Formats: sequence, structure tokens, C-alpha cells
Amino acid sequence: MKRRKPVPVSVSLDDYLALPETTTPHELVDGELRVTAAPSPWHQIVLNRIARAPEDFVEAHRLGLILRAPVDVILNQRLPLALQPDIIYVRQDRTEIVRERIEGAPDLVIEVLSPGTRVYDRTEESARYAAAGVTEYWLADLETKTIEVRRLDQRPPVTVDVFTVSGILTSPLLSGFALPVAPIFAS
Repeated sequence: MKRRKPVPVSVSLDDYLALPETTTPHELVDGELRVTAAPSPWHQIVLNRIARAPEDFVEAHRLGLILRAPVDVILNQRLPLALQPDIIYVRQDRTEIVRERIEGAPDLVIEVLSPGTRVYDRTEESARYAAAGVTEYWLADLETKTIEVRRLDQRPPVTVDVFTVSGILTSPLLSGFALPVAPIFAS
């Protein structure tokens, strides 16, 4: 039996925001409702390992908020676009964008790359975040066991560094923050 390709569902931002609360991964991209399967356990393990360090650092220094998916990020109220990044950071002086959802560009977006989204996260999604004013973007690659740190506030955006399992991730945005990469990807 031949599998059919899913038919895209067109939805306005208002209709999307009126949907009932759910933990099912979904986003609105250019007016198209995209529903995906839940991430793999390995994706979630890596996501949680990455999130703990900045959560602790941000909380200890009262720097703002770290939030994990699912949480809707509305970069622009005029666009049919609602994204659900894996992890976001909003600086303390910008927490007014945290309402029923995030209404504006987070300061930091972190994505754990999945096989089905890796190209999209590196290209289209990165460009959307850059255009909206996200300062920094981390891409954790499960295949290569690396974390790439990009500055999206530079024109053009630049990769600051690609941290391997032998490295310690630092962030221009989080001065004094250091995250050993090896434990993130340890089996």
C-alpha cells in the first residue's frame, strides 16, 4: 500500500492561537499547520542535559528565564508563524515578552537537531530567527556530537564556534557560562 503525503492544513495565526493547549509538537509556518511525532528519547535526554546548565546559571545570576518546549514563540504578530524551539532564553530586562506565549524574539534559541528537521533548523529557521532579532542560536547535532553557537545579530550571521566533545561551550550572550560538551552526548 502506497503511503500518502499529508495534506497541509492552512491556518491563520489567530486560529492557531485559539487551538486548545497540547503537548503535541506543532508549529505554524507560513500559514501551514505542521504537526510532528514526538522527539526521540535520545533527543529529549540531550535537550534536558543542555537545558540544565543554562537554567541553573541564569537562575543563580537572576539573568532572566529559560523555557523548554513546548512553548509558542510568536516572532511577529502580522505573520502566520508560531515556532516551538527546544529551549529559549529571555533576558531579565525583556521578560515583558513572556505572556500567554512568547511574543517577540527570545535572546537565545537552542535546537537539538532531529533527522527530519536538521536542514530546516540550519537554514530556514535560522534565517527566521535572525530576521526577527534573536541574538544567539545553538544547534546541538546528535550525529556529530557537536554544538554550534551562531551569532544571529551579526550581518551576515556568523558561527562563533563549533564545540566538540573535547570542548567547553561558552556563550558571548552568557558571560561566564561554561558547559563541558562531553557529558551532554555521553551514552
